[in-house]
Amino acid sequence: MIAELNGLSMINKRLLYPVIFLLLATVLQGQTKKTKPAVVSANPVIFTIEQTEFESLFNYKSGEVIRCQKNKYIDKSVMELNTRNGNMQLLRIKSAYFAKSLLMVQVSGQLSVQVFIVSTDKKTFYRGKTERGKVTMSRCKEEDIVTE
Repeated sequence: MIAELNGLSMINKRLLYPVIFLLLATVLQGQTKKTKPAVVSANPVIFTIEQTEFESLFNYKSGEVIRCQKNKYIDKSVMELNTRNGNMQLLRIKSAYFAKSLLMVQVSGQLSVQVFIVSTDKKTFYRGKTERGKVTMSRCKEEDIVTE
């Protein structure tokens, strides 16, 4: 290409250089544009709350910050509601880990325990299952959460 440029007159070279510059700038600009990465949820598919951690939640009063350094999913959350009516107890905890989400616990008697996470922006939903000394939280859809 340089050999071909040597044969051009000085006027033609002066016109050709800005065109080459613009072409290179356009190509390089297209290569340096940042593309939006694919959205990957940082939220886990499954996580657990150990039985001792779960039982300790019932000791917090409304407005208290939950301290549980062993479990990042409930640590630094805020107890919004802890109420009891007869053999029914309801906990509503504002999650520090899941943005705009509430951890809800409903206990009816000794056999019925429902645990779920719902978000106000309708992005995060989990349902819990109590088994073998822990609560296993699994990601789900909003319609999968059933209350009694």
